[in-house]
Amino acid sequence: MLITKEVPTLDEIKKQLPALECLIFDMDGTLYNTEPHHAIAFKMILDEAGFNIKLDWSALEVKYKGWSDIQLYHEFMKFQKVDLTLADFLKRKNEVIIKMFKENPPQMHPQMKALIEEAQKKKLKRGLVTSSERQITMELLSTEKKLFECIITREDTPKNKPDPAPYFLGFKKLNCDAKRTVIFEDSPTGLASANATSALVYKVEWFA
Repeated sequence: MLITKEVPTLDEIKKQLPALECLIFDMDGTLYNTEPHHAIAFKMILDEAGFNIKLDWSALEVKYKGWSDIQLYHEFMKFQKVDLTLADFLKRKNEVIIKMFKENPPQMHPQMKALIEEAQKKKLKRGLVTSSERQITMELLSTEKKLFECIITREDTPKNKPDPAPYFLGFKKLNCDAKRTVIFEDSPTGLASANATSALVYKVEWFA
């Protein structure tokens, strides 16, 4: 695993992986600085539902960075039962996040976007693997969906990060060999998922 605070160039990646054929990207915290959005929305919903949570949203972001919404729901329901179904939680979370995105649309990291566009021009395969809900993912990506040949969201696999299943599905849909793939990730759960494959993994820290 390589750790970087700067976006590598395609040539720099190829020096690490000469057989490069495919690039796969995490979304929140890697392409977009949206981990705070998820933490703020999650804290709001916990408060609305009556959870007795003493952590503020920034502490929640640090502690649960990269967790899927379903994982978070079950984690907090273990400690305190409230009148909030999983379906209602997911619906409310989507509503809050999408409202935030519409009011102030997050922008993709410009150097990452340039890297993906260069990979597209050079006919390299490109995928996105996220633990976010599909509705949230498509709202955030907007017109940038076209940069990816494959988009894997939380709903697409029975197991989510830190399990490697989402990445294995990405390899399958892109028809690419993990050993010829580079993955960009930021969170502990995402890195555990990526590192369980045989791909070259970059741990990114530009939004840290």
